[in-house]
Amino acid sequence: MKCNFYLKRMRQLAFIVLFSSLPLVSVAQTSSPKKGKCKGCVTQSCTSSCKKTCEKKEQCDTSLPSPSTFTNNVIAWIDRRVKYPVEAAMNGLQGKVMVRFDVETDGTVSNVLVAHSVDPLLDREAIRVISEMPKWKPAVVDGKAVKKEMILPVEFRLIDRR
Repeated sequence: MKCNFYLKRMRQLAFIVLFSSLPLVSVAQTSSPKKGKCKGCVTQSCTSSCKKTCEKKEQCDTSLPSPSTFTNNVIAWIDRRVKYPVEAAMNGLQGKVMVRFDVETDGTVSNVLVAHSVDPLLDREAIRVISEMPKWKPAVVDGKAVKKEMILPVEFRLIDRR
């Protein structure tokens, strides 16, 4: 009787060990650039619109928006223009406001919204700075400028002066 109990427990244990180790043995799928008709695509994998163009031109012209009138260090540009709200500084408020905006086909910044808020005082300043950004080079898909959503951090940090 005891032998049956131990045998049953051993089977259960073997079953648990076998199925709990399956994720360790499974093979991960990785995405790689598509071959064939879409050779030369800039994108990681060819989208349907890109695929149609690739079949015709044998390549895709795809790029993200980038700052055009200021250096590539956008965060430094933002940091130089942020004016810390006095009331926020007095209350010791600090943090990172994530701002979402669109880069239009003409490179202008529009639809500036807060994606992650810290405090309304800091949010307002972050929106002001992003709204005043100069024109960007718009995103390009299939050789045409397209509207693209971007998210940038605006960091507010107080310097500890003890």
